[in-house]
Amino acid sequence: MIGQYAHGNEPSHHIIYLYAFTDTPKVGQKYIHKVINDFHNNTPDGMIGNDDCGQMSAWYILSTLGF
Repeated sequence: MIGQYAHGNEPSHHIIYLYAFTDTPKVGQKYIHKVINDFHNNTPDGMIGNDDCGQMSAWYILSTLGF
């Protein structure tokens, strides 16, 4: 968890992107990179939470591509 943000809880995936609408979008970029690097890796348990219907995978792919 990052503060109250639980990345394994899919309905909250948009929260980090709300920084884009503030005066500090770089803070959001910092947290997005932290989630990508700390919460996803190339191991059998490399994804935190439950990947229901591909939501976690889709978040990772779209975030690494910069969407």
